[in-house]
Amino acid sequence: MLKLKVTYFLSEEGSAYFPSWFHEVFAITSQQDGFHSMYVEYNNNIPTIYLNFKNRELLEQWKKHPRHDELVSKITVHFIKPHQVEII
Repeated sequence: MLKLKVTYFLSEEGSAYFPSWFHEVFAITSQQDGFHSMYVEYNNNIPTIYLNFKNRELLEQWKKHPRHDELVSKITVHFIKPHQVEII
């Protein structure tokens, strides 16, 4: 199992938009081969997504999917600093 932790640092508008964006991301990501689970936690209004895929190969397939880049571009416009990605 491959587990990712992705923390987002967002503007006020981005923080307001994040819940609907997350639901859209979940709806699409959960349909991908190898998807196991995905959830969000907040710490001081800073969202962190925990994403679990069966393995790196299947995660990489999702990252190459055209919808992946489209979804990422919708949230990056709200960054106040780059997101942090960790394999945990």
